[in-house]
Amino acid sequence: MVTKSVFTGVDYVRLTADQHDVLGRWEDIVLPEYVAEERAGRKPHMRWILGYYGRVGEHCFVGARDDGCMIQLSGALAWHRWYDASNHSGKCTRMDLQVTRPVNDEPGLYIRTMYEIGKAAAKRPGRPQELTLTDTPSGAKMLTVGSRQSMLYGRMYDKGRESGLDEYQGCVRWEVEVKGQSAIDLCAWMRQNKSEPYVCQSMVRNFYEERGMPPTWEDLLQEDVPPPVKRTRTDQTKIAWLAAQVAPTLQTLKEHGRLPDAIRALFGVDLTEAQVQGILALVEIDRGD
Repeated sequence: MVTKSVFTGVDYVRLTADQHDVLGRWEDIVLPEYVAEERAGRKPHMRWILGYYGRVGEHCFVGARDDGCMIQLSGALAWHRWYDASNHSGKCTRMDLQVTRPVNDEPGLYIRTMYEIGKAAAKRPGRPQELTLTDTPSGAKMLTVGSRQSMLYGRMYDKGRESGLDEYQGCVRWEVEVKGQSAIDLCAWMRQNKSEPYVCQSMVRNFYEERGMPPTWEDLLQEDVPPPVKRTRTDQTKIAWLAAQVAPTLQTLKEHGRLPDAIRALFGVDLTEAQVQGILALVEIDRGD
């Protein structure tokens, strides 16, 4: 069995801004994702989300309305780019933290046991314990903690079953969804601490400990590793970014008859004219003169 050793971090972020001047910067963050999806055959999809209209990606959304704009990032994209996105606005309306680790028991059994422990735990003063278990004959899939409408909401689930990825077989994911003013405070705290894994881990641990379900993992003793993505497009995404960013410049050079100079800059100034023309012919670009 192949398992992830440890992963802790931001799994989702939603940011808003009261002006439109940050829209272009947010679009630059998600552009590689959109280009990669187009190259994989997915057509652009536009829709309204929370009153903002924009393009939806598998792990992102950027939209605008009359009084501002919004960005949403999830999964590995959130883990890698939430900090960059938050550079342009501190108005965080939701942030999810998560810890993913292998467990000694079968994940479904572990989740069911944690549900029973949570149900038996003492009630928090003024806060009834809201626990819901999604159970199946092959094992529990998910335990939810609290109300989805509240500022704090938890999910504990079998990440291997949810993702279908070998890297997550035998792993449980503990998530905490934070909204409202708590999300603004959390985003500021995470930025101050540079999203250090132990900070995320501590917050997730405290959420479940306070509700009578202390996680069974030890303190973080090893470096976190990036989460695997559902699509194996790491190189494709980089190439897509280059295509999207470099293509306009090359087009401008072509219009001014300067593509041969660009070829020499890329491949070496000692190229002969015949070699330059050969490269241009290979990529089906003429000199534009």
